Amino acid sequence: MSLKYLVNSIYIPDDNSTEIIEKFAQNSGADILVFPDVHMKKGSMIANGVLVSSDYNIYLACLGVENCGYTFGKIENTNEEILINSFKRFSTILRKREDLPQYTRAQILEVFDEYLKEDYVKKQFLYDFLKVKDVNDLLDIAHTILDTRILNVASKSLCTLGGGNHFFELHRVTEVYDCNLVKKGDFIYMLHSDSISVGDTIYELYSDLHEMKSNGSLREMYRVAKFRLYQYRYFKRLCRAIPGLVTDLHYILNPENDYQAIDIRTELGRNLMLAHNLSSIFGEMNRDAIVKAWYKSQNINQIKIGTHSHDNVAVELYDGRVKVVHRNGVQNIGNDEYCILPSAMGNFSYIMRNTFNEKAFFSANHGTGRMQDKHIAKENFSEEMTTTEMRQRSVALFRVGAGNLAEQNMHAFKDPVAIVNEMEKNNLAKRAAKTCPIAVIKG
Repeated sequence: MSLKYLVNSIYIPDDNSTEIIEKFAQNSGADILVFPDVHMKKGSMIANGVLVSSDYNIYLACLGVENCGYTFGKIENTNEEILINSFKRFSTILRKREDLPQYTRAQILEVFDEYLKEDYVKKQFLYDFLKVKDVNDLLDIAHTILDTRILNVASKSLCTLGGGNHFFELHRVTEVYDCNLVKKGDFIYMLHSDSISVGDTIYELYSDLHEMKSNGSLREMYRVAKFRLYQYRYFKRLCRAIPGLVTDLHYILNPENDYQAIDIRTELGRNLMLAHNLSSIFGEMNRDAIVKAWYKSQNINQIKIGTHSHDNVAVELYDGRVKVVHRNGVQNIGNDEYCILPSAMGNFSYIMRNTFNEKAFFSANHGTGRMQDKHIAKENFSEEMTTTEMRQRSVALFRVGAGNLAEQNMHAFKDPVAIVNEMEKNNLAKRAAKTCPIAVIKG
């Protein structure tokens, strides 16, 4: 077990994240890297901004909504007024769910299969390790895992921005330090979303979540019982024998083991890895669907620069050794030259250049991170104060959902300059360009 902090302690909020990380390290025996945006996320068993690696174990406590991540790109041949108006119109489309593509289960599966074929080429090592024979075998496995319930969820929620800190933003490049993709004055977009409700469903199937424990009401008891029945049927379909089914479910649902690990070489571990990887594809599908719906409906020209997940579990090879790598609020930037470092809503952000740091598993923090939890932010700030600050910064704000904007007040987050300095000091990435927001669609 090793534990390494890639951040000065002054940037770790007073939210028990350090204690929880160290407790997890001691009980799990895993290797842990702590990134500059580290903070606790309510309900999590491990902090956000943490990378956990092991030889063969998947830790259920480290799994979240698979493939929450970013897509970003450059916008061509337009001006600020046109872009802001396009966001205004598109926010209405997202809010009312009008003029968005509608998908049947069959159409979802057809689109998914094309993404999966590309994924098979990109992740050949993973699929070989999981004993997938070929792409047709992978498609057969996927169609077994993606049952009617999951496809229904996908068909209803594809092209959804989501809540919390999810956003779609327009930025103007204000400074260029070391970047050949953009110049000062260029416009870029940043999209933050997840694998819609598919990731949630898969997460719940393999986890004894406290959210799934009944609060005692008849309605809640019925909901939990109904899901547990679905969970039983799901695993029955994947298992060859009842004894294996009973063992797997007992292992997953055991409330006494907070740090339970599943060996990826077992049938359960293999199915878990495959299920999470399949759900990650819906993250890419969702982000692509949103961007496509935006530029097609608003006649915008754009060039996609990159896409990076910051919630995932992967099987990767380092120094000839297999590693199971869990990224919780940590970007997997891999071999891509650039990534983005978004900040708080209304604050400036950065395009970052990859330093290809193998010791950090080719990863970087996914943002600046919080200094105040959401409930504290709501006590210290108001929605009116937050919207006023946005206006003062000349940032157009468009709301899709009914979330409390005070949660996202920029003063509840870490200073972006300080965090970038920490990233450069620890060789995680270096600043390539600075951007300033001009419009935000808030989920």
